[in-house]
Amino acid sequence: MAKLPEGLNIEWTASDTDRPAHPSNVRLHDYYLAKKPADGLPGRADFDLLDLYDIAPGLFIIEQDPDNRGGIRYRLVGSDIEARLGISLTGRGTGAFTEPVSERLQALYEDIFTNQTIHILRGRFVGSGIEHVDYESFLLPMRARDGHSVNIIGGMFAFD
Repeated sequence: MAKLPEGLNIEWTASDTDRPAHPSNVRLHDYYLAKKPADGLPGRADFDLLDLYDIAPGLFIIEQDPDNRGGIRYRLVGSDIEARLGISLTGRGTGAFTEPVSERLQALYEDIFTNQTIHILRGRFVGSGIEHVDYESFLLPMRARDGHSVNIIGGMFAFD
């Protein structure tokens, strides 16, 4: 599989709000809160993508890669995301991105895995032919199927 086009950069700013703005991410957030127990994180088994069928093409799941200590793997990347980027990310790690984007993403994911934080990113893809697209990416921690480690479920949707 090809890397993202040479020179691609993803510019984003972290939001200072705990609520997403894009209607599809608002739907994901409401679903997440409905599944979240009072004393912890919702589990991967709590998420039925059929319940989110209408927004599934913009969803992704990221897991810690057990074969690569400190690495991650995009377990699932929705078809709208992959079509917009022009590559398949499913099954790949942050190495699919050019530097320093992969380092920035790795640090962001590590914060979620370690601190169980929620992140809302808004920004643009630069150098990819879709510079005009403003997007919102919403990343939420969830308990992995093993019951111990943390995965990420998220949505990435364009404001277009």
